[in-house]
Amino acid sequence: MSQRVAEEAEAFVRRFFEVVAGFPPEVVAVAVLWTAAKATGAPRPLEDFLKCSRAGEGRTRRAAWRLEEAVKLGRRPSIEHYVKTLAVRVNPPASMAKSAVELLRGIGVFWLAKTRGFGPPLFGWRRLEASAS
Repeated sequence: MSQRVAEEAEAFVRRFFEVVAGFPPEVVAVAVLWTAAKATGAPRPLEDFLKCSRAGEGRTRRAAWRLEEAVKLGRRPSIEHYVKTLAVRVNPPASMAKSAVELLRGIGVFWLAKTRGFGPPLFGWRRLEASAS
């Protein structure tokens, strides 16, 4: 394993530890190293990392998937960036661009609430399971 992979793994742990904190330490170590190796362009099979660990393959793959998703989200441009890019290409009036930003924010908040099991703002953001009982 190269120094570059180790540095990338250290950066992942610093930035995204809360994503994989619920997994056992050996699973986190293998998942972080495997993800860092892929991110630096030196991918290796997961089995190579598992040979030196007691971590299970399934849990390690789940932890690595969560870490990869967090890395993708961390690099994803903001809504404002998308709107600015569109505004440069289309050149809409400023009021239309501002409305687009507000609309996208509202859609994002509503989607996040629905995926986490919360109701829409009209229902006071209570959990849907609690309101059903």
